[in-house]
Amino acid sequence: DKNGALQISLPTNSSFIKIYFEETSSVLYAQWVSAILWLILLFWAFFQIKKFYLFSSNEDNPKNVNNKIYDYVYKFLALSQTKYAWLLLVFFSVLSLSPMIFIGVYKGVDLVQHSQFATTFQSAISAGDFYPSWAANENLGYGGLGVRFYPPLTPFVGALFRIISGDWHTATWLTFLFFTLIGSFGVYLWAREFMSESKSIWAGVIFTFMPYRLIEIQNGSQYAEFAGCSVIIFSFLFVTRICRKDNWLDVIGLAISYAILIFTHLPLTVIGSLALFLYAITLLDRNKILSKLIKLSLSVFLGLTASSIYWLKMVAEMSWLHKINYLDRIDFDYNFNFLLTSPWDDNRHYWFLNFVLLTLFVSVLSLMFSLYQQRDEKLNVAIRAVAVVFFFSILMTTVLSQPIWSVIPFLGEVQFPSRWLAIASFSGSILLVEGIGSILKLSGQSVNWKKTIQVWGGVVFVCYVLILSLVIIEFQLNYIPSQNFEAWMIEKSHEMGSDFFWTPNTKAEAFELREKVIVERNNLNILDWQLHERIFSVDAGKETNARIATLFYPHWHATVNNQPTDLKVADDGSILVPLPTEKATVKIWFEEPFRVKLATYISAATWLVFVLSLLFLLTQKKFTAFNSNQS
Repeated sequence: DKNGALQISLPTNSSFIKIYFEETSSVLYAQWVSAILWLILLFWAFFQIKKFYLFSSNEDNPKNVNNKIYDYVYKFLALSQTKYAWLLLVFFSVLSLSPMIFIGVYKGVDLVQHSQFATTFQSAISAGDFYPSWAANENLGYGGLGVRFYPPLTPFVGALFRIISGDWHTATWLTFLFFTLIGSFGVYLWAREFMSESKSIWAGVIFTFMPYRLIEIQNGSQYAEFAGCSVIIFSFLFVTRICRKDNWLDVIGLAISYAILIFTHLPLTVIGSLALFLYAITLLDRNKILSKLIKLSLSVFLGLTASSIYWLKMVAEMSWLHKINYLDRIDFDYNFNFLLTSPWDDNRHYWFLNFVLLTLFVSVLSLMFSLYQQRDEKLNVAIRAVAVVFFFSILMTTVLSQPIWSVIPFLGEVQFPSRWLAIASFSGSILLVEGIGSILKLSGQSVNWKKTIQVWGGVVFVCYVLILSLVIIEFQLNYIPSQNFEAWMIEKSHEMGSDFFWTPNTKAEAFELREKVIVERNNLNILDWQLHERIFSVDAGKETNARIATLFYPHWHATVNNQPTDLKVADDGSILVPLPTEKATVKIWFEEPFRVKLATYISAATWLVFVLSLLFLLTQKKFTAFNSNQS
């Protein structure tokens, strides 16, 4: 008001008023810049104290101070060389998710759609349906096609954790802790094929804190991509084993991991398949190339059949998706989304990704240089293959790869070249660990090398601290507090979903009508209204159509007075049921076509083959080992 006090305009109805003070983004940025400087100062002080107390001789340090804090820190970090090394992966996985666990969930642009997928699966699983055919609650109750086209694994896992925990916030962070652990242990197991135990553990830890990895869920809502990045590592693990060994267990392992990848994220399946092919070609022994390629191809084929329950349905029904030509939109056209060439000034997200790309590239390139400086013999074949995958992934994020994008089928459907940073993250984590030891040895060769590496290390350290700080700042600017997340999820589960998952006939005005059934008859009585089935009755009257508040889809079927009836599609995309003149009882239900049922049987049969094959091969392996010990 004129005296400088707050004044709030109130509506006529009863109101709940909340007043709060919030800093501007510029103040938050200033706070974190200050925090970064203090952090750098503390690190400097830490190493100075460490140098004095732990590495000085008794003559230099007559009191021989025993700093217990450092002892505990070093003992904890030394776990990487013990049988308890897995504790490091668990600890750092929890640490990487601490903002989500203790503060809340970042409010990304796709969070509403992901929440609707998860609540759809939760409702279906609670009703005994583990793979729902229709998202009944989406779009104000009109339903949606998303669960038919979007990979099901991430929302399925989230729904399971919701049923177990009873709370959506707990379910969310448990879901991503689950996938974080899978990813870190996956990197560890993959690296263990050609690296030491200690290096493999630290590769898993570094992967957990890779910048793009944090951005996916702490500064965005790329939930399925985050999960897919965890899963695809096992495909690289089993490709490594197939190329280096001769064990049919690895063929089954690759088939299972590839099937799970398809169930998780399609863009990563596309780019991951290309990266796996390049990795296998680099790693293969030329003398056994034919037999190895046959095994790799068999694994891919089995992975496709195991996941056919999802992709066969999706491919067959693509024509029923809302007709949006996203390639006409710059934000979905890969030609306009390459890193280092997209506008930096008007897009904070791309500015950040460019910074992450350059920091990661320079770090790994410098370490790889030190590796080649230190080794007289050829670099480990597996490390060389990982390096090929890493630098190819970096290349694919830039405009230099545009000819490749335009030639390879389906690659353009990935839309965002920055997705290749997911591949670069887990391959880069292995290269970083492998190169750190070499660069430390190189620093001991001369004073000039030591000074150069110290400057390089300082710059890289500051860049990574700055990236981590920017991730935290962005999170603080836009998150849903943990105590509010359950109510937010329930509210959003019935709201409008993405128009990508409408039908071709759907119009926005359809959702303005909220009545479940609209019909020019007396005594409308809704007898049942379930996720996949609706029943109602009306009195006799003139021939007319009953409008159902459900989007029309060819798999909806109907009977009127127990007689099959062909459904119609309204001008706005909803369902119309023709009614006769007599009193009518109408039942409509959703039923999958034969091809989906066939795909279900094929998938189930393939997974049964996996289980039986694993049992047989493991039993045979144990029996062979037993006979060897007896002899």
